[in-house]
Amino acid sequence: MSATEVQQGDPLGPLLFALVLHYLVHKIRDNCKLLLHAWYVDDGTIVGDSREVAKALDIIR
Repeated sequence: MSATEVQQGDPLGPLLFALVLHYLVHKIRDNCKLLLHAWYVDDGTIVGDSREVAKALDIIR
């Protein structure tokens, strides 16, 4: 068991994940010219020019 990570089943897990995803979605929106980027829980779809999609993936990494 890790003392520094959120444990499976911890009710704070989804909230922390949503906060990080919110930050990433806004950073992608502000820095990439995509046709579409849609997110649902932990699934995402990114559509656009290959260079812009690559930029979005770099942000996610």
